[in-house]
Amino acid sequence: MAGALVRVAVFAATLTIPPSVGAQPRRRVHVDNVDPPKVRQYEQARRAWLSWIVEHKAVDPWGGLFLQVGKATFLTVRPFTRYGELDPTPVPVQIDRQVQARYNEESDATLVPPHRNEIWLRQPELDYQPARPVNEGGGVGRIVFEQPRMTGPGPDEYLEAWKVVRTELAGANYPIARITFLSQFGTGRYVSLWIAPSAEAFAKAPPVEQVLARRLGSPAAAALLARWRGAVLEREEYQVVARRDLTNPEFLDATATAKSP
Repeated sequence: MAGALVRVAVFAATLTIPPSVGAQPRRRVHVDNVDPPKVRQYEQARRAWLSWIVEHKAVDPWGGLFLQVGKATFLTVRPFTRYGELDPTPVPVQIDRQVQARYNEESDATLVPPHRNEIWLRQPELDYQPARPVNEGGGVGRIVFEQPRMTGPGPDEYLEAWKVVRTELAGANYPIARITFLSQFGTGRYVSLWIAPSAEAFAKAPPVEQVLARRLGSPAAAALLARWRGAVLEREEYQVVARRDLTNPEFLDATATAKSP
């Protein structure tokens, strides 16, 4: 991993974790695409590195919330508020160079292109939270990438249609959260996490299309979905899982699933 991350190693240990990750408006996102037969090696290298970091109370230059997308893509998501927080500052514990070199070698050997960094900006107007809120580190679901149209029925139409969808989801007490970002420095796409606290909870929830059909009737639901999806040029979606075993403990604390009173 680190071979391609030298240029961003200055992000290292400067990002402090607030009481709520969700309160911070930006995410530094590193994308690792792994050769599928080498996923286990990638995971083992990460766990060994994380174990050393935790044992020595060191700051992890490549740490954050780990999300697995599909079978072999891993996102390292790190929240921040101001770009100045990405500047380097002295670290409390120097990292053992041999340990770092081993991590670099073992993880880099698993990677395939593309390999990149992005900055995501929160889009709370495109969010939805159920009665029992879930945050981005909270569980299992789908990640959806959408490229809004810049002309014709574009982002404004997308937002207006979404407002109606969100109202109906709230009325149905829909149990799946939606947390949305804009890949501001990256793809320019909306990135939405549709997540539940567990795989079982996600599997039990009906599709959005079915919820809308029940509440509005099939013709009106189909028209609303056509309006919403028609404002999008391209759309992709994949399974996503929060990988607690690869995530730094401080991010586990900050991204724990919120509990309702």
